[in-house]
Amino acid sequence: MLMKPNWPIDAFEQWWAAYPRRVAKKFALKCFERLRSSGEVPFEVLLSATKNYARSVVGKDMKYVAHPATWLNAGRWDDAPEALLDVKVSAPVMQCADGKVLIRRGSPQALAWERYRGRSIPWGQSGVWAVDSEWPPEGK
Repeated sequence: MLMKPNWPIDAFEQWWAAYPRRVAKKFALKCFERLRSSGEVPFEVLLSATKNYARSVVGKDMKYVAHPATWLNAGRWDDAPEALLDVKVSAPVMQCADGKVLIRRGSPQALAWERYRGRSIPWGQSGVWAVDSEWPPEGK
């Protein structure tokens, strides 16, 4: 097994633990090793993108979450981070790839932001809103 210098020895185990749908592990490992040996993407980028993807599918039915090998083979680590803004979120708060925080309509965070703003939030169809922090600044 050819190891690239920026990939830890336990890279697959770290990645597998972060991936939201753990099926077909043997095939995923094969695809992962091919990617590792190609040097196409640094491990830190792959792991970060995987964690962002995992956050983006919170609350989704697993049948709509890509199999790990499919995600790797499709180069999904290169997906645009702004795609996460159109996610339906079941958790009240979700960290987005660009550092923004997505809050869900009706959550305590959303109500606090509306009080802070003094007006309602312009909710999109997804029912989430992107802000810089989970809670509004204090003292305003």
